[in-house]
Amino acid sequence: VEKGMIPAANDEAIIHQEFRRMKRPLVQNAFDGDLPVGDNANVIMVTSDMPGAGKSFCSLNLAESISMERDIGAILVDADVVKAGISHALGLDGQLGLMDYILDPGIALEDIMFRTDMGGIIVIPSGRRHSQSTELLASRRMQDLVYKLSTDFSNNAVVFDTPPLLLTSEAPVLAKVVGQIVLIVEARVSSQESVIRALGLLDRSKPINAVYNKSRRAASIDYAGGPGNYRYWNHNDETSG
Repeated sequence: VEKGMIPAANDEAIIHQEFRRMKRPLVQNAFDGDLPVGDNANVIMVTSDMPGAGKSFCSLNLAESISMERDIGAILVDADVVKAGISHALGLDGQLGLMDYILDPGIALEDIMFRTDMGGIIVIPSGRRHSQSTELLASRRMQDLVYKLSTDFSNNAVVFDTPPLLLTSEAPVLAKVVGQIVLIVEARVSSQESVIRALGLLDRSKPINAVYNKSRRAASIDYAGGPGNYRYWNHNDETSG
């Protein structure tokens, strides 16, 4: 709460309700076998066009909301390997994590998984920083990890918190291996141009939801990373602004 990553008690009910709305199409795409979503449908990438949109807040609270489902768990991966906001907020700085796993074949997946008391969410921290993080995230071992998480933990949604699309080169690489994408758009800050540029870096054949975050038209919550008014955008909807 102090780090602005989960809502305070007086905001909790309305924030949780917003994330219930946010998760429903994602859960349906991931676990409804009748929908032709594609590979790794239960692997969900949360990103933004630019920094400050609240994507890490949304990643953490989305994972917690999904973990409330009766038959579905949640794994949260801190793939923002430069900032590592989730790892820091949860006190996992210095722990083995994603980068360590990719670099060292001797590290087992279980070595980088940490269970929390937030609905039993399992967190994979970012691990050590590395100057070749983009190349590591584009590696075969990273692809194998995503596949392993998707299949060995098929009753879980795997939420990747990733860097902003227009700021670094890591996020477009990760977008190629996930099954679904959530783009956080910051109210009054994200421009139409930046959103269009961000969408241009994504595979538009994958399900893409856009979340309009920090809207003043929502309930009167002044929350640093919190969601405001959610609006879902379908990549086939040419009328959406």
